[in-house]
Amino acid sequence: MKRPELKNLTIAQFFKEICREHADTVALFDDRISFTYGELDALTDKLAGGLYSCGIKKGDIVGLFCNTSVYGLIFFYALQKINASVLFLPEKVHDEELVNYASLSEMRTIICDYQHYDYFGNFDLIKRVERKIIMTDDSRNEWIGMNDIISKGSDVNIDELISSGDPQDTATMLFTSGSTGRPKIVCSSGYSKVNIGIQQAFDMRYSKDDIVLGALPVHHCFSQSVNVLGAMATGIPLFIPDDRHSATIIKALSEHHCTIMSAVPALYQAILKNPDTDKSGIRLRTGVIGGGRYTPEQFCEIEEGFAPTFTLMSSLGMTEGTAGVTICEPDDSLEVRSKTLGHFMAYLDGKIIDPYTHLESPIGEVGEICFKGYNVMQGYYKNPKATAEVIDKAGYLHSGDLAYIDEKGYIYLTGRLKDIIIRNGENITPKEIEDAIYLDPRVENCKVIGIEDDHLGEAVCACVVTNKPMTEDEVKKLVADKLVSYKVPSYVFFYDEFPLNSTGKIDSVQLKETAREEVKKK
Repeated sequence: MKRPELKNLTIAQFFKEICREHADTVALFDDRISFTYGELDALTDKLAGGLYSCGIKKGDIVGLFCNTSVYGLIFFYALQKINASVLFLPEKVHDEELVNYASLSEMRTIICDYQHYDYFGNFDLIKRVERKIIMTDDSRNEWIGMNDIISKGSDVNIDELISSGDPQDTATMLFTSGSTGRPKIVCSSGYSKVNIGIQQAFDMRYSKDDIVLGALPVHHCFSQSVNVLGAMATGIPLFIPDDRHSATIIKALSEHHCTIMSAVPALYQAILKNPDTDKSGIRLRTGVIGGGRYTPEQFCEIEEGFAPTFTLMSSLGMTEGTAGVTICEPDDSLEVRSKTLGHFMAYLDGKIIDPYTHLESPIGEVGEICFKGYNVMQGYYKNPKATAEVIDKAGYLHSGDLAYIDEKGYIYLTGRLKDIIIRNGENITPKEIEDAIYLDPRVENCKVIGIEDDHLGEAVCACVVTNKPMTEDEVKKLVADKLVSYKVPSYVFFYDEFPLNSTGKIDSVQLKETAREEVKKK
Protein backbone atom coordinates (compact mmCIF):
# COMPACT_ATOMS: atom_id res chain seq x y z
CA MET A 1 0.00 0.00 0.00
CA LYS A 2 1.73 3.16 -1.22
CA ARG A 3 1.85 6.14 1.12
CA PRO A 4 0.16 9.24 -0.35
CA GLU A 5 2.34 12.22 -1.15
CA LEU A 6 1.83 15.65 0.38
CA LYS A 7 -0.73 17.80 -1.45
CA ASN A 8 -0.35 21.53 -1.98
CA LEU A 9 -4.04 22.34 -1.56
CA THR A 10 -6.31 24.39 0.68
CA ILE A 11 -9.00 22.59 2.67
CA ALA A 12 -11.62 23.89 0.23
CA GLN A 13 -9.68 22.79 -2.85
CA PHE A 14 -9.19 19.31 -1.43
CA PHE A 15 -12.81 19.18 -0.28
CA LYS A 16 -13.96 19.93 -3.84
CA GLU A 17 -11.85 17.06 -5.18
CA ILE A 18 -13.27 14.62 -2.64
CA CYS A 19 -16.86 15.75 -3.25
CA ARG A 20 -16.51 15.11 -6.99
CA GLU A 21 -14.99 11.66 -6.42
CA HIS A 22 -17.50 10.58 -3.73
CA ALA A 23 -20.59 12.60 -4.63
CA ASP A 24 -23.06 9.82 -3.75
CA THR A 25 -21.37 8.71 -0.52
CA VAL A 26 -22.73 9.91 2.82
CA ALA A 27 -20.37 12.56 4.20
CA LEU A 28 -21.99 13.78 7.44
CA PHE A 29 -24.93 12.49 9.42
CA ASP A 30 -26.51 12.42 12.84
CA ASP A 31 -29.70 10.82 14.18
CA ARG A 32 -31.89 13.27 12.22
CA ILE A 33 -30.15 14.48 9.06
CA SER A 34 -27.71 13.19 6.47
CA PHE A 35 -25.74 14.75 3.61
CA THR A 36 -23.84 13.05 0.82
CA TYR A 37 -20.59 14.64 -0.35
CA GLY A 38 -22.42 15.99 -3.40
CA GLU A 39 -25.19 17.51 -1.27
CA LEU A 40 -22.69 18.90 1.21
CA ASP A 41 -20.69 20.52 -1.59
CA ALA A 42 -23.80 22.16 -3.09
CA LEU A 43 -25.07 23.46 0.27
CA THR A 44 -21.68 24.84 1.34
CA ASP A 45 -21.31 26.55 -2.05
CA LYS A 46 -24.58 28.41 -1.44
CA LEU A 47 -23.71 29.22 2.15
CA ALA A 48 -20.21 30.35 1.19
CA GLY A 49 -21.64 32.73 -1.40
CA GLY A 50 -23.94 34.25 1.17
CA LEU A 51 -21.19 34.61 3.77
CA TYR A 52 -18.99 36.32 1.20
CA SER A 53 -21.82 38.69 0.27
CA CYS A 54 -22.28 39.50 3.96
CA GLY A 55 -18.77 40.94 3.93
CA ILE A 56 -16.58 38.05 5.11
CA LYS A 57 -13.45 38.09 2.97
CA LYS A 58 -10.15 36.27 2.66
CA GLY A 59 -8.18 36.26 5.91
CA ASP A 60 -11.07 37.50 8.07
CA ILE A 61 -11.22 35.85 11.48
CA VAL A 62 -14.57 34.20 12.11
CA GLY A 63 -15.41 32.81 15.56
CA LEU A 64 -17.28 29.49 15.46
CA PHE A 65 -19.01 28.64 18.73
CA CYS A 66 -21.24 25.60 18.79
CA ASN A 67 -21.61 22.13 20.13
CA THR A 68 -20.03 19.64 17.74
CA SER A 69 -22.72 19.29 15.08
CA VAL A 70 -23.37 18.64 11.42
CA TYR A 71 -24.26 22.30 10.85
CA GLY A 72 -21.14 23.47 12.64
CA LEU A 73 -19.08 21.53 10.11
CA ILE A 74 -21.20 22.83 7.23
CA PHE A 75 -20.28 26.37 8.27
CA PHE A 76 -16.64 25.31 8.64
CA TYR A 77 -16.44 24.08 5.05
CA ALA A 78 -18.34 27.10 3.75
CA LEU A 79 -15.90 29.46 5.47
CA GLN A 80 -12.97 27.54 4.01
CA LYS A 81 -14.41 28.10 0.53
CA ILE A 82 -14.14 31.89 0.96
CA ASN A 83 -10.66 31.60 2.52
CA ALA A 84 -11.64 32.88 5.97
CA SER A 85 -9.68 31.90 9.08
CA VAL A 86 -11.93 29.85 11.37
CA LEU A 87 -11.42 30.47 15.08
CA PHE A 88 -12.86 27.54 17.03
CA LEU A 89 -14.16 28.69 20.42
CA PRO A 90 -14.22 25.97 23.12
CA GLU A 91 -17.62 24.44 23.86
CA LYS A 92 -17.08 24.76 27.62
CA VAL A 93 -15.88 28.20 28.60
CA HIS A 94 -16.30 30.55 31.56
CA ASP A 95 -17.74 34.03 30.92
CA GLU A 96 -14.46 35.84 31.63
CA GLU A 97 -12.53 33.37 29.47
CA LEU A 98 -14.88 33.94 26.54
CA VAL A 99 -14.41 37.70 26.71
CA ASN A 100 -10.63 37.21 26.85
CA TYR A 101 -10.73 34.89 23.85
CA ALA A 102 -12.83 37.30 21.79
CA SER A 103 -10.55 40.21 22.65
CA LEU A 104 -7.34 38.29 21.97
CA SER A 105 -8.48 37.02 18.58
CA GLU A 106 -9.93 40.31 17.25
CA MET A 107 -12.66 38.36 15.49
CA ARG A 108 -15.09 40.45 13.45
CA THR A 109 -17.76 37.77 12.90
CA ILE A 110 -19.24 35.19 15.25
CA ILE A 111 -21.32 32.17 14.27
CA CYS A 112 -23.10 30.15 16.91
CA ASP A 113 -25.86 27.61 17.29
CA TYR A 114 -29.36 28.21 18.61
CA GLN A 115 -28.48 26.92 22.08
CA HIS A 116 -25.88 29.65 22.64
CA TYR A 117 -26.88 32.82 20.80
CA ASP A 118 -28.79 34.34 23.75
CA TYR A 119 -25.71 33.78 25.89
CA PHE A 120 -23.65 36.13 23.74
CA GLY A 121 -26.05 39.01 24.22
CA ASN A 122 -24.67 39.45 27.74
CA PHE A 123 -21.23 40.63 26.62
CA ASP A 124 -20.53 44.16 25.36
CA LEU A 125 -17.44 42.95 23.54
CA ILE A 126 -19.47 40.37 21.60
CA LYS A 127 -22.16 42.96 20.89
CA ARG A 128 -19.54 45.04 19.06
CA VAL A 129 -18.71 42.20 16.66
CA GLU A 130 -19.66 43.32 13.14
CA ARG A 131 -21.61 40.22 12.10
CA LYS A 132 -23.59 37.75 14.18
CA ILE A 133 -24.81 34.60 12.45
CA ILE A 134 -27.01 31.86 13.89
CA MET A 135 -27.22 28.24 12.73
CA THR A 136 -30.97 28.28 12.21
CA ASP A 137 -33.04 28.73 9.06
CA ASP A 138 -34.54 32.05 10.15
CA SER A 139 -32.93 35.21 11.50
CA ARG A 140 -33.45 36.22 15.15
CA ASN A 141 -33.13 39.89 16.09
CA GLU A 142 -29.64 41.01 15.04
CA TRP A 143 -28.58 37.42 14.35
CA ILE A 144 -28.72 36.45 10.66
CA GLY A 145 -30.13 33.01 9.84
CA MET A 146 -29.08 30.60 7.09
CA ASN A 147 -31.96 31.38 4.70
CA ASP A 148 -31.15 35.08 4.68
CA ILE A 149 -27.46 34.37 4.21
CA ILE A 150 -27.96 31.97 1.31
CA SER A 151 -30.34 34.40 -0.42
CA LYS A 152 -27.54 36.99 -0.65
CA GLY A 153 -24.99 34.84 -2.47
CA SER A 154 -26.49 33.73 -5.75
CA ASP A 155 -24.17 35.88 -7.88
CA VAL A 156 -20.89 34.86 -6.21
CA ASN A 157 -18.44 32.72 -8.22
CA ILE A 158 -17.44 30.22 -5.54
CA ASP A 159 -15.12 28.20 -7.81
CA GLU A 160 -13.13 31.35 -8.47
CA LEU A 161 -12.84 32.08 -4.74
CA ILE A 162 -11.73 28.52 -4.03
CA SER A 163 -9.11 28.65 -6.81
CA SER A 164 -7.72 31.90 -5.42
CA GLY A 165 -6.98 30.28 -2.04
CA ASP A 166 -3.37 29.86 -0.93
CA PRO A 167 -2.55 26.62 0.93
CA GLN A 168 -0.12 28.56 3.13
CA ASP A 169 -2.80 30.95 4.38
CA THR A 170 -4.21 30.48 7.89
CA ALA A 171 -7.16 28.07 7.78
CA THR A 172 -7.80 27.43 11.47
CA MET A 173 -7.08 29.11 14.78
CA LEU A 174 -7.22 27.10 17.99
CA PHE A 175 -6.74 28.12 21.60
CA THR A 176 -4.14 26.42 23.71
CA SER A 177 -2.75 27.06 27.18
CA GLY A 178 0.87 27.95 27.74
CA SER A 179 3.35 28.00 30.58
CA THR A 180 2.72 31.73 31.15
CA GLY A 181 -0.90 31.05 32.09
CA ARG A 182 -2.29 33.13 29.25
CA PRO A 183 -4.16 31.46 26.40
CA LYS A 184 -2.49 31.54 23.01
CA ILE A 185 -3.99 31.08 19.55
CA VAL A 186 -2.36 28.48 17.33
CA CYS A 187 -2.53 29.39 13.64
CA SER A 188 -2.38 26.50 11.16
CA SER A 189 -2.32 26.59 7.38
CA GLY A 190 -4.67 24.73 5.08
CA TYR A 191 -1.61 22.86 3.81
CA SER A 192 -0.95 21.50 7.31
CA LYS A 193 -4.57 20.56 7.94
CA VAL A 194 -5.10 18.81 4.60
CA ASN A 195 -1.97 16.72 4.88
CA ILE A 196 -2.39 15.71 8.51
CA GLY A 197 -5.84 14.37 7.60
CA ILE A 198 -4.45 12.43 4.64
CA GLN A 199 -1.49 10.98 6.54
CA GLN A 200 -3.40 10.00 9.68
CA ALA A 201 -6.12 8.36 7.58
CA PHE A 202 -3.43 6.35 5.80
CA ASP A 203 -1.66 5.40 9.05
CA MET A 204 -4.96 4.15 10.48
CA ARG A 205 -5.83 2.41 7.21
CA TYR A 206 -9.15 4.18 6.66
CA SER A 207 -11.09 2.49 3.85
CA LYS A 208 -14.36 2.86 1.91
CA ASP A 209 -15.97 0.36 4.31
CA ASP A 210 -15.36 2.51 7.40
CA ILE A 211 -17.67 4.85 9.28
CA VAL A 212 -16.03 7.36 11.66
CA LEU A 213 -17.68 8.25 14.97
CA GLY A 214 -16.99 11.82 16.07
CA ALA A 215 -16.54 11.22 19.78
CA LEU A 216 -14.32 14.29 20.33
CA PRO A 217 -15.23 18.00 20.44
CA VAL A 218 -14.55 19.67 17.10
CA HIS A 219 -12.63 22.57 18.68
CA HIS A 220 -9.86 20.07 19.53
CA CYS A 221 -7.11 19.58 16.96
CA PHE A 222 -7.31 15.82 17.72
CA SER A 223 -10.91 15.72 16.47
CA GLN A 224 -10.21 17.84 13.40
CA SER A 225 -7.43 15.55 12.18
CA VAL A 226 -8.60 11.98 12.87
CA ASN A 227 -12.34 12.66 12.57
CA VAL A 228 -13.23 15.60 10.33
CA LEU A 229 -10.29 15.70 7.93
CA GLY A 230 -9.43 12.00 8.12
CA ALA A 231 -12.94 11.01 7.09
CA MET A 232 -13.06 13.70 4.41
CA ALA A 233 -9.67 12.70 2.99
CA THR A 234 -10.97 9.16 2.48
CA GLY A 235 -14.45 10.12 1.29
CA ILE A 236 -16.21 8.16 4.04
CA PRO A 237 -19.06 9.00 6.46
CA LEU A 238 -18.60 10.87 9.73
CA PHE A 239 -21.34 10.39 12.33
CA ILE A 240 -21.89 13.20 14.84
CA PRO A 241 -23.53 12.08 18.13
CA ASP A 242 -25.81 14.39 20.12
CA ASP A 243 -23.35 14.36 23.01
CA ARG A 244 -20.35 12.42 24.26
CA HIS A 245 -21.94 10.60 27.19
CA SER A 246 -21.08 6.91 27.23
CA ALA A 247 -24.71 5.83 26.73
CA THR A 248 -25.01 8.02 23.62
CA ILE A 249 -21.75 6.69 22.19
CA ILE A 250 -22.75 3.08 22.87
CA LYS A 251 -26.03 3.67 21.02
CA ALA A 252 -24.19 5.20 18.06
CA LEU A 253 -21.71 2.33 17.88
CA SER A 254 -24.48 -0.24 17.91
CA GLU A 255 -27.05 1.43 15.65
CA HIS A 256 -24.77 2.99 13.05
CA HIS A 257 -22.06 0.33 13.05
CA CYS A 258 -19.22 2.84 13.30
CA THR A 259 -15.84 1.19 12.75
CA ILE A 260 -13.46 3.98 13.81
CA MET A 261 -13.58 5.84 17.12
CA SER A 262 -10.73 7.91 18.50
CA ALA A 263 -11.22 9.16 22.04
CA VAL A 264 -9.73 10.22 25.34
CA PRO A 265 -8.96 7.34 27.75
CA ALA A 266 -11.83 8.26 30.07
CA LEU A 267 -14.45 7.78 27.33
CA TYR A 268 -13.15 4.38 26.30
CA GLN A 269 -13.18 3.31 29.95
CA ALA A 270 -16.67 4.72 30.58
CA ILE A 271 -18.08 2.74 27.66
CA LEU A 272 -16.56 -0.50 28.88
CA LYS A 273 -17.74 0.11 32.45
CA ASN A 274 -21.28 1.02 31.41
CA PRO A 275 -23.55 -1.91 32.39
CA ASP A 276 -25.69 -1.30 29.28
CA THR A 277 -22.81 -1.88 26.87
CA ASP A 278 -23.72 -4.72 24.51
CA LYS A 279 -20.56 -5.55 22.61
CA SER A 280 -22.39 -7.88 20.23
CA GLY A 281 -23.53 -4.91 18.13
CA ILE A 282 -20.21 -3.03 18.21
CA ARG A 283 -17.96 -3.37 15.17
CA LEU A 284 -15.09 -1.07 16.07
CA ARG A 285 -11.98 -1.70 13.99
CA THR A 286 -9.53 0.95 15.17
CA GLY A 287 -9.05 4.29 16.90
CA VAL A 288 -6.39 6.51 18.41
CA ILE A 289 -6.22 7.00 22.17
CA GLY A 290 -5.00 10.43 23.23
CA GLY A 291 -5.71 13.66 25.02
CA GLY A 292 -4.89 12.23 28.44
CA ARG A 293 -2.59 9.98 30.40
CA TYR A 294 -3.06 6.22 30.45
CA THR A 295 -0.99 3.29 31.63
CA PRO A 296 0.06 0.34 29.44
CA GLU A 297 -2.30 -1.79 31.51
CA GLN A 298 -5.23 0.52 30.79
CA PHE A 299 -4.35 0.53 27.09
CA CYS A 300 -4.46 -3.28 27.03
CA GLU A 301 -7.74 -3.35 28.98
CA ILE A 302 -9.37 -1.01 26.46
CA GLU A 303 -8.21 -3.00 23.45
CA GLU A 304 -9.22 -6.29 25.03
CA GLY A 305 -12.57 -4.78 26.03
CA PHE A 306 -13.45 -4.20 22.37
CA ALA A 307 -11.86 -7.46 21.16
CA PRO A 308 -11.56 -9.35 18.91
CA THR A 309 -11.75 -6.90 15.98
CA PHE A 310 -10.34 -3.75 17.60
CA THR A 311 -6.77 -2.42 17.24
CA LEU A 312 -6.03 0.57 19.48
CA MET A 313 -3.41 3.03 18.21
CA SER A 314 -1.02 5.09 20.31
CA SER A 315 0.12 8.49 19.15
CA LEU A 316 1.50 11.85 20.25
CA GLY A 317 -0.29 14.96 19.11
CA MET A 318 -0.29 18.62 20.03
CA THR A 319 -2.17 21.64 18.76
CA GLU A 320 1.06 23.30 17.63
CA GLY A 321 1.81 20.18 15.56
CA THR A 322 -1.64 20.04 13.90
CA ALA A 323 -2.47 17.06 16.16
CA GLY A 324 -0.08 14.58 14.58
CA VAL A 325 3.54 14.03 15.59
CA THR A 326 3.96 10.30 16.13
CA ILE A 327 1.93 7.19 15.33
CA CYS A 328 2.28 3.44 15.70
CA GLU A 329 1.57 0.88 12.98
CA PRO A 330 -1.64 -1.18 13.08
CA ASP A 331 0.41 -4.37 12.93
CA ASP A 332 2.74 -3.36 15.77
CA SER A 333 2.50 -5.70 18.73
CA LEU A 334 0.22 -4.87 21.65
CA GLU A 335 3.32 -4.40 23.80
CA VAL A 336 4.73 -1.79 21.42
CA ARG A 337 1.43 0.03 20.98
CA SER A 338 0.70 0.12 24.73
CA LYS A 339 4.17 1.19 25.87
CA THR A 340 5.32 3.58 23.14
CA LEU A 341 4.08 6.55 21.15
CA GLY A 342 5.01 4.79 17.93
CA HIS A 343 7.44 6.53 15.56
CA PHE A 344 7.63 9.98 14.04
CA MET A 345 5.03 10.39 11.30
CA ALA A 346 6.06 10.29 7.65
CA TYR A 347 7.47 13.47 6.07
CA LEU A 348 8.55 14.81 9.47
CA ASP A 349 12.11 15.40 10.62
CA GLY A 350 11.89 14.39 14.27
CA LYS A 351 14.53 13.92 16.92
CA ILE A 352 15.13 13.83 20.65
CA ILE A 353 17.17 16.81 21.85
CA ASP A 354 18.90 17.39 25.18
CA PRO A 355 16.95 20.41 26.53
CA TYR A 356 20.10 21.86 28.10
CA THR A 357 22.84 21.27 25.50
CA HIS A 358 20.42 21.36 22.53
CA LEU A 359 22.34 18.47 20.99
CA GLU A 360 20.60 15.37 19.68
CA SER A 361 20.30 12.72 22.39
CA PRO A 362 21.78 9.30 21.71
CA ILE A 363 19.46 6.30 21.39
CA GLY A 364 18.05 5.39 24.79
CA GLU A 365 18.76 8.75 26.43
CA VAL A 366 15.93 11.03 27.55
CA GLY A 367 15.48 14.39 25.87
CA GLU A 368 12.81 16.68 24.46
CA ILE A 369 10.72 15.61 21.47
CA CYS A 370 11.36 18.08 18.63
CA PHE A 371 10.23 18.00 15.02
CA LYS A 372 9.82 20.04 11.87
CA GLY A 373 7.81 19.56 8.72
CA TYR A 374 4.44 20.21 7.13
CA ASN A 375 2.54 19.90 10.42
CA VAL A 376 4.30 22.67 12.35
CA MET A 377 2.05 25.62 13.15
CA GLN A 378 2.55 28.99 11.51
CA GLY A 379 2.88 30.47 14.97
CA TYR A 380 0.90 31.94 17.85
CA TYR A 381 -1.40 34.73 16.68
CA LYS A 382 0.30 38.11 17.15
CA ASN A 383 2.73 36.60 19.63
CA PRO A 384 6.16 36.30 17.98
CA LYS A 385 7.92 36.07 21.33
CA ALA A 386 5.97 32.98 22.41
CA THR A 387 6.38 31.50 18.92
CA ALA A 388 10.16 31.91 19.07
CA GLU A 389 10.19 30.12 22.42
CA VAL A 390 8.87 26.90 20.87
CA ILE A 391 10.07 27.04 17.24
CA ASP A 392 13.84 27.40 16.97
CA LYS A 393 15.78 29.09 14.17
CA ALA A 394 16.18 25.77 12.34
CA GLY A 395 12.39 25.36 12.23
CA TYR A 396 12.12 22.62 14.88
CA LEU A 397 9.12 22.79 17.18
CA HIS A 398 10.02 21.97 20.78
CA SER A 399 7.16 19.95 22.24
CA GLY A 400 7.98 20.20 25.93
CA ASP A 401 7.56 16.41 26.17
CA LEU A 402 10.40 14.25 27.44
CA ALA A 403 11.08 10.86 25.88
CA TYR A 404 13.71 8.53 24.55
CA ILE A 405 13.90 6.68 21.25
CA ASP A 406 15.05 3.09 20.71
CA GLU A 407 17.07 1.58 17.89
CA LYS A 408 13.88 0.78 15.93
CA GLY A 409 12.61 4.36 16.10
CA TYR A 410 9.92 3.80 18.73
CA ILE A 411 9.44 6.66 21.18
CA TYR A 412 8.90 6.17 24.91
CA LEU A 413 7.33 9.09 26.80
CA THR A 414 8.86 9.78 30.21
CA GLY A 415 7.33 13.10 31.26
CA ARG A 416 6.83 16.75 30.38
CA LEU A 417 9.01 19.78 30.66
CA LYS A 418 5.92 21.90 30.99
CA ASP A 419 3.59 21.99 33.96
CA ILE A 420 0.43 21.75 31.87
CA ILE A 421 -2.20 19.50 33.45
CA ILE A 422 -4.14 17.34 30.98
CA ARG A 423 -7.48 16.49 32.54
CA ASN A 424 -9.70 14.28 30.38
CA GLY A 425 -8.20 15.75 27.22
CA GLU A 426 -8.43 19.40 28.32
CA ASN A 427 -5.18 21.34 28.74
CA ILE A 428 -5.14 23.30 31.98
CA THR A 429 -2.53 25.88 32.97
CA PRO A 430 -1.77 25.82 36.71
CA LYS A 431 -1.06 29.56 36.81
CA GLU A 432 -4.60 30.61 35.86
CA ILE A 433 -5.97 28.52 38.74
CA GLU A 434 -3.31 29.84 41.11
CA ASP A 435 -4.19 33.41 40.10
CA ALA A 436 -7.85 32.79 41.01
CA ILE A 437 -6.90 31.35 44.41
CA TYR A 438 -4.51 34.19 45.14
CA LEU A 439 -7.43 36.63 44.99
CA ASP A 440 -8.23 35.70 48.60
CA PRO A 441 -5.93 37.66 50.97
CA ARG A 442 -5.71 34.66 53.29
CA VAL A 443 -3.66 32.83 50.69
CA GLU A 444 0.07 33.29 51.18
CA ASN A 445 1.32 30.69 48.76
CA CYS A 446 -0.25 28.39 46.21
CA LYS A 447 0.96 25.70 43.86
CA VAL A 448 -1.37 23.84 41.50
CA ILE A 449 -0.21 20.46 40.23
CA GLY A 450 -1.56 17.49 38.34
CA ILE A 451 -2.06 14.21 40.19
CA GLU A 452 -2.32 10.96 38.26
CA ASP A 453 -5.91 9.76 38.01
CA ASP A 454 -7.07 6.45 36.53
CA HIS A 455 -10.23 7.99 35.10
CA LEU A 456 -9.28 11.55 34.11
CA GLY A 457 -5.60 11.03 33.28
CA GLU A 458 -4.72 13.83 35.67
CA ALA A 459 -6.72 15.52 38.42
CA VAL A 460 -6.21 19.14 39.45
CA CYS A 461 -4.72 19.50 42.93
CA ALA A 462 -4.30 22.83 44.72
CA CYS A 463 -1.65 23.03 47.43
CA VAL A 464 -2.21 26.11 49.59
CA VAL A 465 -0.44 27.95 52.42
CA THR A 466 -2.69 30.37 54.32
CA ASN A 467 -2.29 32.97 57.05
CA LYS A 468 -5.84 32.40 58.33
CA PRO A 469 -8.06 29.33 58.23
CA MET A 470 -9.73 28.42 54.94
CA THR A 471 -11.83 25.48 53.87
CA GLU A 472 -11.53 23.26 50.80
CA ASP A 473 -14.89 24.51 49.54
CA GLU A 474 -13.77 28.14 49.78
CA VAL A 475 -10.74 27.43 47.62
CA LYS A 476 -12.85 25.60 45.05
CA LYS A 477 -15.36 28.47 44.93
CA LEU A 478 -12.57 30.96 44.18
CA VAL A 479 -11.76 28.97 41.06
CA ALA A 480 -15.37 28.26 40.12
CA ASP A 481 -16.15 31.98 40.19
CA LYS A 482 -13.45 32.71 37.62
CA LEU A 483 -12.94 29.62 35.49
CA VAL A 484 -14.82 26.82 33.77
CA SER A 485 -15.85 23.87 35.96
CA TYR A 486 -13.23 21.35 34.80
CA LYS A 487 -10.50 23.67 36.14
CA VAL A 488 -11.89 23.53 39.69
CA PRO A 489 -9.47 21.43 41.80
CA SER A 490 -10.47 17.89 42.63
CA TYR A 491 -8.19 18.05 45.65
CA VAL A 492 -7.20 20.88 47.99
CA PHE A 493 -4.45 20.36 50.56
CA PHE A 494 -3.26 22.89 53.13
CA TYR A 495 0.36 23.25 54.23
CA ASP A 496 2.18 25.24 56.90
CA GLU A 497 4.96 25.76 54.37
CA PHE A 498 6.12 24.29 51.07
CA PRO A 499 9.29 22.22 50.68
CA LEU A 500 12.04 24.27 49.04
CA ASN A 501 14.99 23.23 46.92
CA SER A 502 18.56 24.48 47.20
CA THR A 503 17.79 27.66 45.27
CA GLY A 504 14.91 28.60 47.54
CA LYS A 505 12.20 27.68 45.03
CA ILE A 506 9.32 25.32 45.69
CA ASP A 507 10.47 21.71 45.33
CA SER A 508 7.72 20.58 42.98
CA VAL A 509 8.84 16.96 42.94
CA GLN A 510 8.68 16.65 46.72
CA LEU A 511 5.42 18.61 46.92
CA LYS A 512 3.82 16.35 44.35
CA GLU A 513 4.92 13.27 46.26
CA THR A 514 3.36 14.54 49.49
CA ALA A 515 0.15 15.36 47.62
CA ARG A 516 0.06 11.82 46.17
CA GLU A 517 0.28 10.42 49.69
CA GLU A 518 -2.60 12.63 50.80
CA VAL A 519 -4.71 11.45 47.87
CA LYS A 520 -4.10 7.83 48.88
CA LYS A 521 -5.54 8.58 52.32
CA LYS A 522 -8.83 9.83 50.86
